[in-house]
Amino acid sequence: MFKFLRKYNKYILAVGGTLLMITFLIPVAFQSLLPVVGQQRATWAQVGQEKVTAADLAQIQQELQLLPALPPLRGVGTIDQPEHWYLLVREAESAGLIGGSSSTAGIGQRIAQIASRTGQSPRLIHDTVAKWDGVGRTIRLYQDATKFSDRRLKHHARRAFHQASVQLVVIEASAADNPPQFSEAQLAEQMAKHAEDPPGEGEQGFGYRLGHRAKLQWLSIPADSVRKVVEDSDQLNPVALRKHWRLNPVQFGEPESGGEVPDDVRRDLLDTLTKQTLDEIAKYASDQLRIKRRRLTRRGGYLELTDDWQDMDFERLALDIQEKFLIALPQFHSVGDRWLEIDDLAQLPGIGRAATYKFGEIPVELGELVLAARELGGSQTMLIQQDVAGPPLRGDDESVYLFRIIDTDASRPPRSIDEVREALVAGLTKLAHYQELVRSGETLRQQAITGGLLSVAMAHDTLVHRADQVSLTDLQWLELQVQFQLPLSSSPTPLPTIDVHEPTVAAIIDHALALPQDVAIRNLPKEQRTLVIPVEDRLCMLVVQLTDQSPVTDEDYASFAGNGLVQALLQAEELDQGKRTEDEFSFDALAARHNFVIATTQPATQPAATQPDQGSAEQRQSGAGR
Repeated sequence: MFKFLRKYNKYILAVGGTLLMITFLIPVAFQSLLPVVGQQRATWAQVGQEKVTAADLAQIQQELQLLPALPPLRGVGTIDQPEHWYLLVREAESAGLIGGSSSTAGIGQRIAQIASRTGQSPRLIHDTVAKWDGVGRTIRLYQDATKFSDRRLKHHARRAFHQASVQLVVIEASAADNPPQFSEAQLAEQMAKHAEDPPGEGEQGFGYRLGHRAKLQWLSIPADSVRKVVEDSDQLNPVALRKHWRLNPVQFGEPESGGEVPDDVRRDLLDTLTKQTLDEIAKYASDQLRIKRRRLTRRGGYLELTDDWQDMDFERLALDIQEKFLIALPQFHSVGDRWLEIDDLAQLPGIGRAATYKFGEIPVELGELVLAARELGGSQTMLIQQDVAGPPLRGDDESVYLFRIIDTDASRPPRSIDEVREALVAGLTKLAHYQELVRSGETLRQQAITGGLLSVAMAHDTLVHRADQVSLTDLQWLELQVQFQLPLSSSPTPLPTIDVHEPTVAAIIDHALALPQDVAIRNLPKEQRTLVIPVEDRLCMLVVQLTDQSPVTDEDYASFAGNGLVQALLQAEELDQGKRTEDEFSFDALAARHNFVIATTQPATQPAATQPDQGSAEQRQSGAGR
């Protein structure tokens, strides 16, 4: 026995040592493994008495990351929370609509594409697509739950997809040159109705809220005056001209010995020196204005102005610039007797289109700078304030402009009739003209029948428009909704001048449908295919003649009804189904149905980036309880 042990002692020691080491490490391995298993089994949420573990959450989060690679699910909005996706899948599973491989048949190529793009395993993608398909079928079943008779669907499709071709004249109410007299009470009533509405945005386009306004002073240093001074100076001497020629051989060619300097060289040097001088003037003016402010403190980027603060006088600055650069006296301008709206600023000669590059690569014009003033709301990037000169501006011709806001009036409702009297009179005049057009509707119709639409257009200084395929359902917009899985909604085709206006399109389509359908419209008398449509909210009158129509055929109806378009549009119009679907499949609604509650203490293994914050979890629990 001893002889055997001595002979194989090395092997016995090796095997025995290994067994001893394994025995020693087993408790350590168990101690390391147990916390991991415990963390995976930790409760993330509860559905009734059923627990959802951290391991389930990890799976849900992986599936959630794959959803952007799939078409959006129409009717549920954005799915960006793991608890929402979990409940949607649970709803589909409860309905028996997640069918494993059958629901993902024929999409092997798509799964491969998603796998190559996301780096996830084909099995995970396969399972996620199956769940996505089941959730989509659940939503569609809910949307199709409301049944409509075939007769009702045909009637709806017949009106919704009917197309008409028309010629029309749009007569817009106008403010006459000699408006009628309105009492102060009428003006006050009109102002009270629309005082809070911005111009053009209230009912019938009325609105009298005053926009941001300002008063300005500015100096202008025209480039032409600087150019003249440079031209008359000795800066264009022969030595300077030949040097400029020699430095730009690519542009002007090699200088010829003893040859005359080309006019192009002279003009280019003059332009260069003029721009340099204007740059120097702008820098000098900025420096002078900055000296005046050096003792002021800043708060939030803005200067804290003292009670006795006065910025440098522009007329004094103009004299300094004239003296230093020997140019014509810069022109001083001031608009202190009237308010300038932002749109008015662009109309100011010269400075109106001048701009600065101080705030980035995109030029900022005067109107944008004034709008950014602290007193008018302010800007985080452009620190402009009243009574402090803004940055120098440059015009298209390189002219320099220095400006200062001397007063501001932020947007507000008018305080008195006099502030908006002109606009009030114009608005009431348009309304009176529209009412006159409505009263003359039959006269306009008869004129169109006897003299044609051209005579109506010429009498009212407007045009005859042609519109083909007028319909209550814009098929191009509908195709986009289907393509991008958006909630379906009908939208009429736009009309000339008045754009999208459903009541007007509905009047045209209903008139077309009331005509004999077995006779071509062009063979019908004008009396039958001419109509006048008042458009009250746009203050205009439409004189319309139908020229053709395209009814919905049986084949069209079969196609529209077969893919559910007619049903979806009818539901959207009568039941607001798009909104109801999103409400029914929201997180709050699903949590309430399934008695879903997120655990107060979250599993430690859950990644911080995807872990729901505690506050939102508590809010969701309270929402589910409600």
